[in-house]
This record gives sequence, structure tokens and C-alpha cells, in this order.
Amino acid sequence: MSVLLEVEGVGKRYPKVARPRDRLRALGRLLLGREDHDAVTVLEGVDFQVNWNKMLDAGGLTMQMLLNYNISSETQDREDLPSQEWAGTNGCSLQIQCQGYDYRLFTTVGYFRGNWGFQVRHQYWPSIKSGSCVTAPASTGCTYGLPAGFGPPGVDTDYQLFALSGNYDFTDKYSLRFGIENLFDEEPPLAGANPTSLPFATPATHIGGGLGGGSGATYDPLGRSYFVSMTMNF
Repeated sequence: MSVLLEVEGVGKRYPKVARPRDRLRALGRLLLGREDHDAVTVLEGVDFQVNWNKMLDAGGLTMQMLLNYNISSETQDREDLPSQEWAGTNGCSLQIQCQGYDYRLFTTVGYFRGNWGFQVRHQYWPSIKSGSCVTAPASTGCTYGLPAGFGPPGVDTDYQLFALSGNYDFTDKYSLRFGIENLFDEEPPLAGANPTSLPFATPATHIGGGLGGGSGATYDPLGRSYFVSMTMNF
């Protein structure tokens, strides 16, 4: 068994000028009178990984667990403005992508024997608040998880996905892979309801695809899907 623990912290003072594209962006903001050298962002987190395997009389078992914990996603537009903590929300500022969720947990368990094997993968995301809870904590947007500006809404339930996959090697030359994504046909959670909206209340809708705050395509709008692939080594 192996255990890997990484503590990550990133502190950046904007604008970034390491790449040509960033130099042009910084020059443009300077010419437009929008220089923001005082803007600061600090991202801190912990990555925890466990790898385990055990050989049996017939085959073997494997397990891998990955945990990402969001310690802080803090930004400050200028020195004369207060800093904002975005951890646990899908908001951010300074045109960067914060880490979003408080934590994320991914686990894969597998069994192999000879030339075949299968794996079960579990992905877990907790609930996440709207960015409105940072910019306006007492607002209706925060209470009901409504989007902050053009950002995504908050989601007040957790979300889990399971996947099943297998592989079979016919010879040293041919390998077959097959599997089922979103094994239990989990629907994306409902979000965005606003009972105070006039003249009619806004109903909740299913979150589709990606969600802000560094989550990428967290929620699967397609439902259960299947795949089969074959590779040939030359």
C-alpha cells in the first residue's frame, strides 16, 4: 500500500506577465487605465491519495482513493477592497477559475485475473453554494442559490456517479475494453428555483454539463451510456 499526501498553495499577484499573451493583456489594461497590480489571489488545497493492492490465490484486488480538499480560494481586487473567500462556492473573480467545492472524493476498486479484469469507479461531489453568498450574503440569490451575474446557480444536494468497466486481452496484440458510464442513470440535481420571482415563481431545472468554480463537466446530462473499444498493438 502506498499513501501520497500533497499540500498545494498558490499565491499570485496580478497581472501575470510570464507569457506573451499575458504581457499583451497587461499592456492593454494599462493603456485603458485599468492597471491592477494590486490584485491578489491565493489558492490553497490538499491532495490525498491512497493506492492499495493485494494478490489473491486467484487474481488480485486493487483500490485507489483520491481526495482533494479546498482550504482556501481567496481573491482581492485591490488593496483598498476587502478580500473575498470563494471556497465552497461556484463563484470567483479576477477572471480566474477557483477550486469550487469544499472537497471531492474519487474511488476506484478493481479485480484482475490473468488476461481480464474489471473496475468500479465512484465519484462524489458535495453541495456547493452560489457565488452570491460571497458578494451578497443576505441576498435572495444566496438564500435560494441563484446565479451571481452570469455564473451558475448553487446546488444544495450532493452528487454521486458510478461507472463499471472491464478489459480482456485476447493475445499480446489485441485488447478489448467495455463499460457503462453513469451506471445508475443519475440525473443532474435541480437548481435555480426562485419562489420570490414575479409575476411567477421560477421553477428549478436540472443542472447540465459543467458548473463553474473549477468543477468542469461535473453533472452528467446524458444519463447512462455504454462504450466498447478495441486496440491492436503493432
